[in-house]
Amino acid sequence: MTSSLLLALIREDGGDGSGTADALAAADWEALLLEAKQQGVAPLLYHRLLTTRQPDQLPQSAIKALHLAFHRQWGKNLVRLQTLEHVLGLLAAIGVRPIALKGAGLALTVYDELAVRPIGDVDLLVAPEEFRPALQQLLACGGRVTHDEPFEGAYELVTHHVALVFPQVSHVVVELHHQWLSLPARQARLVTVAELRERTLTAQWAGRSVGVLSAEDQVLHLSAHLSIHSAVMQRLIWYYDVDQVIRQAGPSLAKIAKDIRVGNREDTAMFKALLVEKDEAGQTHAAVTEVADDRLPEGDVTVAVEYSTVNYKDGLCIGPGGGLVRNYPHVPGIDFAGTVESSQDARYKPCDKVVLTGWRVGENRWGGYATRARVPADYLVPLPEGLSTRQAMAVGTAGFTAMLAVMALEDHGMKPEQGEVLARI
Repeated sequence: MTSSLLLALIREDGGDGSGTADALAAADWEALLLEAKQQGVAPLLYHRLLTTRQPDQLPQSAIKALHLAFHRQWGKNLVRLQTLEHVLGLLAAIGVRPIALKGAGLALTVYDELAVRPIGDVDLLVAPEEFRPALQQLLACGGRVTHDEPFEGAYELVTHHVALVFPQVSHVVVELHHQWLSLPARQARLVTVAELRERTLTAQWAGRSVGVLSAEDQVLHLSAHLSIHSAVMQRLIWYYDVDQVIRQAGPSLAKIAKDIRVGNREDTAMFKALLVEKDEAGQTHAAVTEVADDRLPEGDVTVAVEYSTVNYKDGLCIGPGGGLVRNYPHVPGIDFAGTVESSQDARYKPCDKVVLTGWRVGENRWGGYATRARVPADYLVPLPEGLSTRQAMAVGTAGFTAMLAVMALEDHGMKPEQGEVLARI
């Protein structure tokens, strides 16, 4: 948890009253500096201390450490903005105007000092139809992806971005996004990149113009980023970003509440799923999207899915023509393991760990490629003691089938010392 002293010191006024002064005198500066670095606010802390207090009132060792952190961050940010300049030039050559997200956009528009807002990766947003041409351009001009695409279309179906580096320029990671993340998918369809561009701010760097999200869109995007990551990681600089955007925009942010309610969602419960649909030409299209809970099939038990496997049947369900699927839209995934959320069957209660294999789940009814599933209680079995849901799906349907075959051989008298056996499974 962030200390109250650190929060007080990065305030606009640097903290008020004798309480802060007394806390400064008694502060464990080594611990405070470590915390500031971990929270991403060490450069900001240095800037605040110099502008709101007399440096000679502070420990010189602390000032020296913060001074070093500030100028190191200045150098790092400079390299990242040089990388941004390089990528902007490459994309401008094919008529693509990306929007700078998060660190780079904030450093250029919200913060007065270049070093105050650390820039990590360089995040850029393009329209979905621009994504592949932009990626091809970057690869043709020396960019290298940090992770190969596991199958054609994976960047669109599985992830919302691709990460690249340009070794001839720097080793800074550039993330090219094609999905607008500041709203849930159901609502995001109402906010296109074209609409975002109509209200972007324009920042200048090294003679190049770069679009940056408007204040309203910035707050929505940053808030979505916080909601996604806060369960596993929280950094004070993220909250400070939102505070600064709101402070600078002032009354113009009054319409945020209206923007958040766009689409009249009325707090409908949602879950994420790989949804397969078939068009009029008979071709299937799959995409990770948000689905309303009321679209789940009938069943006694609702499960928060934690793990599933990849099976050839899933490939048949997703591939051209749809293969095994009879009704669309469809969620594939022939097995899953997870935790019971709710149950109408006395055999299962919330928080029970369960496993499902078989029953043609993922073929004739929605399966495990989702964060939530609903099935008849008879389809489930309790997770064996001593086994995690991840381990259960590491074995999966294929491993379970192989195990049954081996057990059948043993039941018929087969023993290891009899030599190798060819089994058709």
